[in-house]
Amino acid sequence: MIKAVVFDLWETLVYIKKSRIRKKIKKYVKGKNLRDIEKVIMTKNYDSKDQAFEDLCKMFNIRFGKFFYKFILKHSLGNNSYKSIYDDVFPVLKKLGKKYKLGVVSNIDCFSAEYFKGFFDFFDSIVLSCNIGKIKPDLGLYKKVLDELGVKPKQAVMVGNCLENDIEPAKKLGMKAILIKRQADLLNFRPVKTQYKPTITELFGIEKYLSMW
Repeated sequence: MIKAVVFDLWETLVYIKKSRIRKKIKKYVKGKNLRDIEKVIMTKNYDSKDQAFEDLCKMFNIRFGKFFYKFILKHSLGNNSYKSIYDDVFPVLKKLGKKYKLGVVSNIDCFSAEYFKGFFDFFDSIVLSCNIGKIKPDLGLYKKVLDELGVKPKQAVMVGNCLENDIEPAKKLGMKAILIKRQADLLNFRPVKTQYKPTITELFGIEKYLSMW
């Protein structure tokens, strides 16, 4: 019997225009894996954006420059103008919260986490990379959310948009997992295809599987 539902944040509950951001960041970090940015700025609680920026410069061997600094502040660290909560999120969370415990597991920088502080009130457990010091798909994040929710893996469902970061680690622990792929890429309007099942295109599709399990 399912007792808890755990959500990823980005592209599951919150839309972020990441394609535009990543294209611009690539200009400054050519030849580097953008995932390394997450390992730097999403695994620490910084006192200031200056500290985060300095760590980025050290990681990518980039000279501390005003132009790059302003760019990072505008397009990455805690900039919330590129982020919005999907329309189906609040109705679904309110309904599920009456029957299930809710959790969220996310790779997120501490500045964005502060912005979503009010939104996180919907959840019984909030496990964030900036507080844990690890990023998904590290199983430690999933073990922690299960522990805080007080449920066994088989009693929980993970809902996320990434097979590698959300679905695979959850299933390794014995959780059920639902992949969400929104109906179209909001930049090019082409349908997103995947062969993983179960897959949903909006959060309203969750209840169908929860009732089956």
